[in-house]
Amino acid sequence: MPMTRLPSPLQATAHLQHKALRSLATVIVSTMVAATVGCSVDTLSSAPDDSSRTIDQEVIYDGNSLSEVGNLPYWHRWFAESRSTAALVKSADLSCDADECEVAWTPHQEGQVGSRMLPLCSDEPFVGQPVASSCTAFLIGNDLMATAGHCARSANFCASVAVLFDYTVNVNTGQANTTFDRDREVYYCSELVALGYEGSEIEHNDFAVFRLDRPTQGRISLNLRESGTIPQYTPLDTLGTPLGLPLKVEEGGYVRHTSAHLPRFETTIDASPGSSGGPVFNYLTREVEGILVDGTSKMYQLGHESNGAECARSYQCDGWTGCPVTDHRWVLVSRIERVVEVLEERSCFDGQLNGQESDVDCGGPNCKPCDPGGQCDQNSDCGGGYLPPACHVGYCNSGTCAVDTSSCACHVASDCDDGDPCTQDHCGRNVCYNYTGACN
Repeated sequence: MPMTRLPSPLQATAHLQHKALRSLATVIVSTMVAATVGCSVDTLSSAPDDSSRTIDQEVIYDGNSLSEVGNLPYWHRWFAESRSTAALVKSADLSCDADECEVAWTPHQEGQVGSRMLPLCSDEPFVGQPVASSCTAFLIGNDLMATAGHCARSANFCASVAVLFDYTVNVNTGQANTTFDRDREVYYCSELVALGYEGSEIEHNDFAVFRLDRPTQGRISLNLRESGTIPQYTPLDTLGTPLGLPLKVEEGGYVRHTSAHLPRFETTIDASPGSSGGPVFNYLTREVEGILVDGTSKMYQLGHESNGAECARSYQCDGWTGCPVTDHRWVLVSRIERVVEVLEERSCFDGQLNGQESDVDCGGPNCKPCDPGGQCDQNSDCGGGYLPPACHVGYCNSGTCAVDTSSCACHVASDCDDGDPCTQDHCGRNVCYNYTGACN
């Protein structure tokens, strides 16, 4: 049976403070909702200079608030949502017979502190539980699922992934489920419907929608926010498979920063590798507000057992100031708007000509400009091509995107002749370079 961490007095105090903040936020946001639906807070924390990574260690704000969801009664708050949230595993890790599939797993027993792998401290939660999944996904239709874009961006995603429902720990017995009914709990990806992954910064998209090999039965599609922007300080919950562990619910997070102009918002949700792709719920409305996608890469911190032995302890971040800036202070959530656009057949990431696009996934008021050769209705539908210099100006030429380079400094080396025989003249990306040293 997994060990349950008992909070220290300091952690207990922090948890109570956080619950008080959550209750206060509930009152504040409930009061504000009528006046602020569709409004947002545009002030965001400073982005780091270095490139960010996907979540690669446990991120906990003000005490761990993860709990099990297996074998819940049908009237429980998380019964339906947990049955519609699944683990993504490698299909090669499944061993199946005619009726059941068993997933390969390793026990949760180590954490990385700096460059060292240390045993988990004995009071860490979930020690010994199976680690099997890589990401989380959730139902948005009877055969459609949403997840993080970075979870689905490999070329062979559909060919290599399996979807496991009911990968949980029984709340009564503590027993983890690693054997699954082949018909009711094991599914596969048949089609990647939409993929948006542009990197890990807050201004980048990170979502995916994929179709299952067959419709699910006895599971619901989760309710999604269809319009507007979640207000700051709204309390949040999430479901996921943190660290690849069986499905957990995390209650106690809230929106730290949000903006209608950005595809992600910042939160204090506890998260870990494997949490990516999980649904993030508005505590007040029970709607899915987004997809958990990114966070800090701060490692486990050094801990000690009562006998002095070194061990790995989950790194704690402050709910007000966030995690130390290694990449993100806060856990990032992709707004569910991009998924709604897919369902409404107006997405810029679904490989289809729809919505107000002038060509497939480009042009129009919402999508990126089309490259030269793409279809267009007006000049704004066109860009200058892949990584163009500033002098490449896209325009619409009789329904086809073209590029005007007339303002470029050069096109060939002879355009850069400065009249000095002792310089080597060069045209690079339409910019002139005159290198010295041709004469001794």
